[in-house]
Amino acid sequence: MIFSAGPAKQNQQVLDHMAELIKRKPSILEMSHRSQEFQTLLYSTKQSLRKLLDVPDEMEILFLSGGASFQFQMIPANLLHKKAGYLLTGLFSRIAYE
Repeated sequence: MIFSAGPAKQNQQVLDHMAELIKRKPSILEMSHRSQEFQTLLYSTKQSLRKLLDVPDEMEILFLSGGASFQFQMIPANLLHKKAGYLLTGLFSRIAYE
């Protein structure tokens, strides 16, 4: 899983590029998550991540929304029935663990 530190000011060039991408049709923001087009995009994105990060097929890749505190609660609540490992890497991971 990849977590971001949270909101951050973006470079204007990045914002302009994102605005252009959103204007393209169809935008991912306008797709139904049940549509074949979205499912194809989701599958290819997961496959690309598997290859890039060397994620084995027996592991699932999750795309989660919400901030860190929400994810700290959501992940264990939804994965309690499965075996998982957790790394304590600093203050926030210690808070989540506890």
